[in-house]
Amino acid sequence: MKVYLAQLKCPNNHCTIGCAGEFESLEAAQALKARVQEWFAVLVASRTLNNECGLCHSTDFHVEIAPTIFQTMAEFQPVAREEEARQMALADHLRHSRN
Repeated sequence: MKVYLAQLKCPNNHCTIGCAGEFESLEAAQALKARVQEWFAVLVASRTLNNECGLCHSTDFHVEIAPTIFQTMAEFQPVAREEEARQMALADHLRHSRN
């Protein structure tokens, strides 16, 4: 088992959302693609997110799936939560620094 990360990205490599899970192989981890796309559609429909990249405003997205260095979600979660907090702080800073 290995933790795989799926990220919804614009052509400029900006990540909009992502999710992770434990899978035996990259082929099995492809199931994350549909999960990320469905989640994004729900968030856009609920107006939680816009249907564009918050940085470059692209509406062209693709899903990238890659293995992480982690074997279990228990190992991955603290690191993911720390990174999520950093990204949210950066997004907040960018929102408040725009004219």
